[in-house]
Amino acid sequence: MKTGLGSDVHGMIASRNQRLLGELDVVEAQAGTVTELEVLWHQLKFVVLEGDPAAYFRIRALFNEYRQGKVAWEDLKQHVFALFRSSLVAPLQESNIINLLTHIWGYLKKHVREEEDRQQALTLIRRLSDGDLSVAGEIYQAFSELHHKYGKADLTNPQLNVAEQVGKLEEILKK
Repeated sequence: MKTGLGSDVHGMIASRNQRLLGELDVVEAQAGTVTELEVLWHQLKFVVLEGDPAAYFRIRALFNEYRQGKVAWEDLKQHVFALFRSSLVAPLQESNIINLLTHIWGYLKKHVREEEDRQQALTLIRRLSDGDLSVAGEIYQAFSELHHKYGKADLTNPQLNVAEQVGKLEEILKK
């Protein structure tokens, strides 16, 4: 049985994206290094994939072009923030939701240790893959809970704490 996305999913995503758009204004003014921009990209990449898969691949290409000296820092920053914003206001497409949730499960399943958690997620993903989009809200909720339970940043609802993440990255690089 195929059913569409519920208004709860649309509302949750719209609310999250509105918050992220506001946070981006602040973060953009503060982002002064490629490391900070890469941390932000890491935090937002799944949300970008959800909104606009083409933007996801364009951002990856822009970082590669920057590393090769083909794109200047200011151009990289300007284009990446523009792509972040366009992804956050893009109309929701069911195929993007299916792709996103499948990708997140691909990441998350490596960290989920309890069999009950695995089976619950697999059952929901199977229903989604069979065309039952009505489970999308349940999956977002379940994945959020699993992220928290297993100590992972919530990829479905990122918090833009770039300065904190850069500090952690710098500590790791010092070791």
